[in-house]
Amino acid sequence: MNILVVDDHGIVRQGCAELLSQHFRQAEIVEVDSGEAACQACRKQHFDLVVVDYCLPGISGIETCRRLLQHDESLRILFFSMFREAGVVRQAISVGALGYVCKSSSSSLLVDAARSVMLGRPFVEHELSINLVFRGTNLNASLYDVMTPREFEVLVMIAAGKRVQDVAASLSLSSKTISNYVTAIKSKLGVRTDAELVHKAIELGVIRIAAALPA
Repeated sequence: MNILVVDDHGIVRQGCAELLSQHFRQAEIVEVDSGEAACQACRKQHFDLVVVDYCLPGISGIETCRRLLQHDESLRILFFSMFREAGVVRQAISVGALGYVCKSSSSSLLVDAARSVMLGRPFVEHELSINLVFRGTNLNASLYDVMTPREFEVLVMIAAGKRVQDVAASLSLSSKTISNYVTAIKSKLGVRTDAELVHKAIELGVIRIAAALPA
């Protein structure tokens, strides 16, 4: 049994790895601090579970999940993140992750989630699943819903102050492609200018997510 833990915060990553090693004694735990390193590790060996953070330096957790599943669609991925927003959880699940747990949750919940996801069973923390169901009719949730996972990811990075060229480099896409995403995002959110886009990002709570992105 092999488990990969992906988090750029050493204390969090090591703590997660130690917890999992106590409950899955047969497992080999591998730690990496970026999405790029996770992709490299998965090319070298098979993992029964990947525990990944949303905010990572370089490519994000969302892009990491997407690339890992392109390489191996049977891979089982669990997000372990600080964010509780229904839109973030929805985006993580929509790119193929089987589970989502917050870093503020109990250690036992993380273990339960890991065990469930490794068995191929979806696991979303109870409070978050309630948010997904009962907050789906409010303005913010409906706006999250009209964006694709890629558009949402681009919005977060733009809201963090990253230039189109920087976003393109992080996602291994062309600047023109990112510009097209930005145009589509503006259209879906009903804004025309970059300034209006930032104001809308603040309204949606995206700025808080963006502020947590590594510089």
